[in-house]
Amino acid sequence: MEEMEQSIKKCFVETNTLSDYTLPLQGLVRGKKVEPLLRENFGKLEISDLWFPYFCVSTNLTTASPHLHERGKIWRALRASISIPGILPPVVTDDGVLVDGGVINNLPTIEMSQKCFGPILAVDVSRNLGITPESWTKLIEQPLLTRIFKPPVINLLMRTGTVSGDEQYREQVESSYATLNPPLGEIDIRDWQAYDEAVELGYQYMKAQLETNADLKVMCRVCGHG
Repeated sequence: MEEMEQSIKKCFVETNTLSDYTLPLQGLVRGKKVEPLLRENFGKLEISDLWFPYFCVSTNLTTASPHLHERGKIWRALRASISIPGILPPVVTDDGVLVDGGVINNLPTIEMSQKCFGPILAVDVSRNLGITPESWTKLIEQPLLTRIFKPPVINLLMRTGTVSGDEQYREQVESSYATLNPPLGEIDIRDWQAYDEAVELGYQYMKAQLETNADLKVMCRVCGHG
């Protein structure tokens, strides 16, 4: 856990991975900071090398369908899975042109229920990160220099690329045994410096849920960690 925390802070808190802006021919940023960080952390590891079954999801723009990454290099699968259209350039593969999985499905509990056995615990950290009139007004009224180095359009694109409709969200929730929504709404979607605050909010929220959420208690007993 300590090693993971240090790695996350190095990659996101100490280094702004979305600051290599360029002419927006494929995306607002080049992605030249993201790829080296992914390679540094995961190297030549394949998904099949992991101790536990793992997959992540991207969106295949060629076939207009979700794309499950279950094999191949971990860093490359993650690079495709986080390629929010308009921000990071897409990843081109033999299977198609891949972008962030949130474009079609931001909480892939249905895919997980088809691939995994046992109860599914879904943690949705984006449901309450909507752009409110107040937050958007605050962004676009910032000093010009701030808006140049932290363009408000990135917030807009990130939210647009990861939003789920109410009907889809109900289906996602129904496919999980329990769904948790940490109260992160006051934290800006690009506020890397709020890492410690987000961790603490999530920790306190989970403690409260373990005390009051009956489904979660049952799930913990089923999993043997009650």
